Amino acid sequence: MKCFVIRQNIEHYRAMLTITTDPAQRLQIENLLHEEEAKLKKYDEDNKKESPGSSKAASSITLQ
Repeated sequence: MKCFVIRQNIEHYRAMLTITTDPAQRLQIENLLHEEEAKLKKYDEDNKKESPGSSKAASSITLQ
């Protein structure tokens, strides 16, 4: 769910940048967009580490 919201925010900010001409507003929207993109990157990295097929999970398995 969190990932969905982040992606929707990114889509919304990109759409806003196509119609906004005021430089101050554009700067604010660009900053919000960069924050959301950073959140998505972190979310993807965190979930990649926790996925069952990752090397981290595989290395914790001991064979008996």
